[in-house]
Amino acid sequence: MSNLETAIAVAAAAHMDQKSDNGDPYILHPLRVMMAQETRETQILAVMHDMIEHTNTSLNDIYSFGFDDDIVLALNAITRRDDEDYLVYVKRACSNPIARPVKIADLRDNLRAYGDDEEHRARYTKALEIIGEAP
Repeated sequence: MSNLETAIAVAAAAHMDQKSDNGDPYILHPLRVMMAQETRETQILAVMHDMIEHTNTSLNDIYSFGFDDDIVLALNAITRRDDEDYLVYVKRACSNPIARPVKIADLRDNLRAYGDDEEHRARYTKALEIIGEAP
């Protein structure tokens, strides 16, 4: 199995019982973010980008699945810390060259999903603006 196939399999298993706010299987969000990527490395990160924050998966688990340091470091960068200011987090995530295109695609997908909600729209629009990626 390739690293991308492994990433898809572990992400699907980790998000198995989760639903998005609209009732869709949560894994569809990471898959959409993955499909927006141009490199294998960013595709792998994209499909796993919410695993640390939204599941019981740890960075050590990611290592145990066979992913290299670059992927684990990028996954660490794209994971928001407890009590971390949202815009500080977005800037930090985008400082990692693998995480940056994934975070941009994540923000754009969230903007599409929550665009009718003024609070969410403002949050994601501001985040894209501060990293120089106006929606």
